[in-house]
Amino acid sequence: IVGGGPVGLSAALLCARAGVRCLLIESRRSIRPSPRAAWLNLRTIEILRRLDLEQAVREASTDPRLQQMIVCCTQLSGRELHRHPLLPEQRLSRLGGLTPGRRVLFPQNRLEGLMRASAKAAPGCEVRYGWECFQVDPRGDDGVRVMLQPINSGESSFVRARYLIAADGALSTVRRQLGIGYRGSHRGVRELVAIHFQAQLERWLRTRAAPLVWILHPEAPGVLIRLDDQHGWLFLTTRLGDLQPRSLYTPAHCTQLIRTAVGSDTLLPEIVSIRGWTSGHAIADQLVDGRIALVGDAAHRFHAIGALGLNVGIQGAHGLVWRIARALNTPGAESAHLLDSYETEQRALVARAGAYAAQLDAQLYRAQGLDPHSRVRSWLSRYLGIDHTTVAPTRSGFDLPSRVRSALLQLLTTRARGALRRFADAGRRADAARAQLSRALDVAMPAFADPLGLELGTVYGDPPMRGIDPPERAAGSAAHLDWAQAYRPQLRIGGRLPHVWLRRRSGGARLSSLDLIPYDRFLLLTDAAGAPHWQRAIAALGNADRFPAIALHAIGRDSCDDADRWAQLDGVPPVGGAVLVRPDQHVAWTSARTGDPAAALREALANICLPMPGRAAIHPQPDAVQA
Repeated sequence: IVGGGPVGLSAALLCARAGVRCLLIESRRSIRPSPRAAWLNLRTIEILRRLDLEQAVREASTDPRLQQMIVCCTQLSGRELHRHPLLPEQRLSRLGGLTPGRRVLFPQNRLEGLMRASAKAAPGCEVRYGWECFQVDPRGDDGVRVMLQPINSGESSFVRARYLIAADGALSTVRRQLGIGYRGSHRGVRELVAIHFQAQLERWLRTRAAPLVWILHPEAPGVLIRLDDQHGWLFLTTRLGDLQPRSLYTPAHCTQLIRTAVGSDTLLPEIVSIRGWTSGHAIADQLVDGRIALVGDAAHRFHAIGALGLNVGIQGAHGLVWRIARALNTPGAESAHLLDSYETEQRALVARAGAYAAQLDAQLYRAQGLDPHSRVRSWLSRYLGIDHTTVAPTRSGFDLPSRVRSALLQLLTTRARGALRRFADAGRRADAARAQLSRALDVAMPAFADPLGLELGTVYGDPPMRGIDPPERAAGSAAHLDWAQAYRPQLRIGGRLPHVWLRRRSGGARLSSLDLIPYDRFLLLTDAAGAPHWQRAIAALGNADRFPAIALHAIGRDSCDDADRWAQLDGVPPVGGAVLVRPDQHVAWTSARTGDPAAALREALANICLPMPGRAAIHPQPDAVQA
């Protein structure tokens, strides 16, 4: 595993769960001070639960009482323009029946610290910090030969591995050595600056328990993000292309930006770190090359919404490692098909998340009055080679004289600042602008605050439904984001197994249906009536390498469903039937009770024990209801 951020460390910890020996190398000896992403969504929390990290993350995360709303204002001390409850009480109570965990605000660097400690103790997992991948040599069916070298040392060593996971970031060394391109849409590309600082902001927050404050100020537009229960904050702002070079963002300049965003000339923030990066949708031309697979930022990039890079990266590792574990025990060409299916499904997941981020990003900018599809500004963008909503370069356009280019850039910037300035102005036009902003945010914010469909509703194998644009066109789509919020738990082939609270017969411990699934084998889920028949069917498979190991769990025999939730789920087979679940908690097959369960299971495994190719559903099923 090349790369020891949270995605690479997730892969290492999952290898340990699957019984796969692994070596992880990371060039950094210490953890970066920059928090980077700070939001862990529901599906990621479910994966961390499998790694025994959920409780530690929950205990160390920001107090839920400080995560009650999203606020939009001209300055933290200025006019409040809009507020949206982060999770209304009625949805919060329903959420407990849909997943065993909850979303948490937890910075990426702190998550990496927990994962490093866990990986150090994980069986079969060797970790080397201060090492880098110098050369990758694919060896066909024999595996991969990798040259490793310690930082600041001329000595190198060679390692042979059956598989290689590249989790080494957007500038991936492995991806570049393989000659794999990294392409994306120029729409919505932004040059961002993240300023991590410590300051006491309680007097300006007043009674607003907001982990996220959207600042609409012409001189300091951005988002304030709470990082902990103390005084840690992140200010995320847009760098205005050529008008604001990276060298401008010194600690003194960043201090002034934070003062402006807060609305206090006397505030003394302690600057911890300053980091710039490019936000926008991109994906590698290939996610798999022989026995090498790309994950995380090495494979894809998103708009800076919902920490999708971190969350989709961890989910990608979750979908990859069990395939590698299975491939190690699968002969011949079948093992190659396993990684090919990872590419198919991960591309579907990335397309789904990319469409969500692009649509929401465009809606939020349109809410500010910065219509990303104005014909005049689109024309200027074409000739300047920039994104006209952010004045960020798109690496295209014409070579204009510097004076002309600077004048046009200034024109666009002045217009954008004017659109923000009016929110603090007095008068009828300003009142109308604020009312329009509030109405627009009423439409956009629910999908940002509670995207249940995006997080829990992925169904591998379904084609996208009509009316949803692919990510490269989604920024211009007028489609609503209802699909990202809609989720109804049901058993569907390719979908995540629904969460149901159960109680073990032995000991009475409470557990989720998701907790039943081991990561090193498939699970056959049935009821007490079907248990003897399916137990014999599993035994009849023998120890053939071409079939995966299967565990059996019978609800009603091994566990109790006191609330009768399992039987009420849509899609549950009739009495005596069974559900086959993959190690990544997605349903592979369902069956009613049959006269020859052994033959039915054998036939099913011959078709689906290798992961199914297909695309994820961009929408939920047509009859899905809002959660």
